[in-house]
Amino acid sequence: MAEIKMYFGEIQTDESLPPLDIIAEQVKKSGLIEQEGRQLGIQEKSDRDEYYKSDDYFFVRYVQEVSENHPKIDGGRIQIGKNTPARMMRFLLTQDGKYACESTSQVEDSDALEYLIGKYSLKIDFECGRKNKFEPKRIEQFYDKAWKVRGLKLKRKNGIVDDVDLDTDIGSHVKNASNVAVRAEFSTEQQDEDLQRADIIDELVKLFDIYEVRRKDSSGNIHTIFHNGKYNIRYPSKLDIQQQSKEIHDVLLSMTDGSVQKSTNSQAKLQSF
Repeated sequence: MAEIKMYFGEIQTDESLPPLDIIAEQVKKSGLIEQEGRQLGIQEKSDRDEYYKSDDYFFVRYVQEVSENHPKIDGGRIQIGKNTPARMMRFLLTQDGKYACESTSQVEDSDALEYLIGKYSLKIDFECGRKNKFEPKRIEQFYDKAWKVRGLKLKRKNGIVDDVDLDTDIGSHVKNASNVAVRAEFSTEQQDEDLQRADIIDELVKLFDIYEVRRKDSSGNIHTIFHNGKYNIRYPSKLDIQQQSKEIHDVLLSMTDGSVQKSTNSQAKLQSF
């Protein structure tokens, strides 16, 4: 299985984005470029497609060199040197400015956007509005609609919860547990087990906020949602770029109606949570 760890956002700009065809043509024309002492863009000599455009979105394997300190022995003593490893970020952009991007060390969503539409290409000024959390209701819906739930992390709600309709047989035990426990974590041992089949867990969800859910879909893919706005997918390694991008786009459509953080410049950062 392959995995992508990603987060979501929406571009803030005073002008409409150009058609996706124009963005695709610009990427094809630019290829790999050098800016500010580093190479960035898409691989020009690759044995696979590096970008894909559909009617609804543009998907690219964006690569960028980053600066990294590393110790080395020089003149008989340890010195701090620098190297420039290349990092890849899978990035999906829709025509209306929503995006999903891979969480990649030292590469930001704004880096990919500067290459796609910003100062390195189409000269469009923009700000990144990055989703920094999922509201509890959104995570509850993710749990409720799961085909099978494989893992779950809960945290006690703030305040006293009295207006919850609990199962009469186990309600008192669940309520006592919620009064004592601050956090709870559950995970299945077998691949085909489902935490939702355990009545006591289903009842606990009514009294706790869900901070993380790992679920399996009917195709066997594993989806994990985190309260801090991150989302992971595990999928078959054999999926090509078109199939990968469709998986990501489907998730983006279902998860981008929550809280969005606006920044004052293109270098948006996740808020601490």
